[in-house]
Amino acid sequence: MQIGNVYLATLTFVMGLDMLFMACTENNFVRRLSGFLGRDTFVFPPNRFTNAQPSTRVKDVARDIFKLRNLIAHGKEIPQNPFRQPYHPTGTNGEPLPDIHYPYTYAELLRESALFLLTASLRKIFTDPTLASAVNDTRRWRSEMNNF
Repeated sequence: MQIGNVYLATLTFVMGLDMLFMACTENNFVRRLSGFLGRDTFVFPPNRFTNAQPSTRVKDVARDIFKLRNLIAHGKEIPQNPFRQPYHPTGTNGEPLPDIHYPYTYAELLRESALFLLTASLRKIFTDPTLASAVNDTRRWRSEMNNF
């Protein structure tokens, strides 16, 4: 990853999501991201070696991603709880994930989540001709986003 700072990377990825979904507010962001990708959609793919599925879903991180973005964008102090707390992601069966390098914080999970959600959103748009066409027309795209 080219952006080595957790908070700057998070800000960059979430700004991309915010612009893509024309959100502007936390509630719009959560509703549109969840509506577009599905609130129960897993954020991360299964581990390619063990096939363990990380348990993080869109509904688990969408609101906190936007909250962290707001703190960073407005120059606020990042609170210890929950963002700088150690975080131990697990698989859907409660198992620890083998490819996580500790110490790992909740902010790091949110950074990785924002990156994966942005790429998943763009992939969905680029591979669906109807969505690709809609995103090129601001009025039409805004109408799509208002459906969520």
